[in-house]
Amino acid sequence: NLRWSDVPTELENSFNHLIQLNNVQKIKKINVDVEICS
Repeated sequence: NLRWSDVPTELENSFNHLIQLNNVQKIKKINVDVEICS
């Protein structure tokens, strides 16, 4: 039920969401690494 003009926005939103998830996982991994090292 999307208009064509909505598609880029939808793609951008999901892409941004993926980037945020990825960043959160990186941060979690860094925290785990720090705990292991300390």
